[in-house]
Amino acid sequence: NLLVVGGTIVSIFKRENPYDPLFWKVENGTDIDEFDDFLDILEKNTTLKKLIYKPDLLDGKQKYQYNLSIEDKYFYNFSFNFTTIRNVVFANCSFEYVKFREAKFVDCQFRNCKFIKCNFLDANFVRVLIDPTSFKECLDKKLHSNIGVKLYQKLLKNYRDEDQPEYERYAQYQFYKWKRYQDWRDISDDKKSPWERFLKFCNWGAKYFLDYFNGFGLKFWRTFRSLLIIILVFSYINFYFKFEFGLCLETYWDSIYFTTISMTTLGYGDITPSQLAGKLFASFQTVVGFLFFGLVASVLFRRVAP
Repeated sequence: NLLVVGGTIVSIFKRENPYDPLFWKVENGTDIDEFDDFLDILEKNTTLKKLIYKPDLLDGKQKYQYNLSIEDKYFYNFSFNFTTIRNVVFANCSFEYVKFREAKFVDCQFRNCKFIKCNFLDANFVRVLIDPTSFKECLDKKLHSNIGVKLYQKLLKNYRDEDQPEYERYAQYQFYKWKRYQDWRDISDDKKSPWERFLKFCNWGAKYFLDYFNGFGLKFWRTFRSLLIIILVFSYINFYFKFEFGLCLETYWDSIYFTTISMTTLGYGDITPSQLAGKLFASFQTVVGFLFFGLVASVLFRRVAP
């Protein structure tokens, strides 16, 4: 796990300290023992700081026949740990260092809300309307990768059950991305054997490749960009080695044309390689083109499919 460079020992993988007191608990916080006490605090304060909601249930219909609406509130260092939050609409609310550990959200809505460094360990979502981009600043990829994986897994299930395809695609992409973060964290785990860590590194590398080139099959423009780059690179190789490949290419545009028809398997035959190296490389281009054009079609289908 150490690399010697010029007599200096340098750690290849730096392990971060996973402990963040504010992220995990509210120190010297004030308990809220009753639902009515919570309503009273909401009515009198815009900022709710260092408070711990103790009841197991926060049901917006406990007191009224309609959902509880909480608007324009700032929750800071607040705890909803082990709480079932039901029939509540949060609008224009910010949550910073809020603990939702093993919390369950049922029939709730979050409108224009933001989560910053919030703990959603083992939280669950059932029939919830929430924009997944609200969680962009929620977790640290180096410290909370396991929480991120579970969070987006639960969100993904909620979006599928509620038939919210746009949110579903975003949550699925984030789920794969946080799985990659978790693989990188496992690489630095001293308890794993070198072989296990090597396999984790290979797995991480494959996921990084998929993310960069096509966004795990969920990012159309990333896939299209990669296809264009490959066409341009192959066109340059074909033009630079045109004599070695036996290609009759007068201009670089001729090379782009030949590369494109090779990758799309059209092969009009007006330009063909006469040397073995050219034939082999043209075959390789055809296989790569088949794969990448298939990926583009797959991503497009995901976008338009009902």
